[in-house]
Amino acid sequence: MPFLADSAPDANSMLQLILSVNVLLSVAIGIKTFFFPSRREVGPQPFEVKGTVEWARKDVVDKTIEANHREHENLFKKIGGMERGIYDEINKLREGQSRNNTNDEHQNQHLVHIESKLDRLIERNAKRDN
Repeated sequence: MPFLADSAPDANSMLQLILSVNVLLSVAIGIKTFFFPSRREVGPQPFEVKGTVEWARKDVVDKTIEANHREHENLFKKIGGMERGIYDEINKLREGQSRNNTNDEHQNQHLVHIESKLDRLIERNAKRDN
């Protein structure tokens, strides 16, 4: 039985060795990340309050709440106006599409009528030629 040192490595066995090592490393990394997920430290938040001694006055808080409430109402009005405008545009497009469909139907009926006239003319000419 030959030992590994006695045999000369060929390209196929080297490729198998490289792929086997690659698979083993991938499995090891997958197991490590599954059982030991990385833990990142969260830095200080930008609005973190440290060491405050005094509180905001009630009138300042009430003014801020009222300003926020007004701003929300304005935003909701703008959003509502945009939605109405979008629905109006959609309805206009639907009306235009239905008009186009009606026009297409009329044109198809007219084409069928013209085609039937042409068929009759061709039949008459065919009868004359015979």
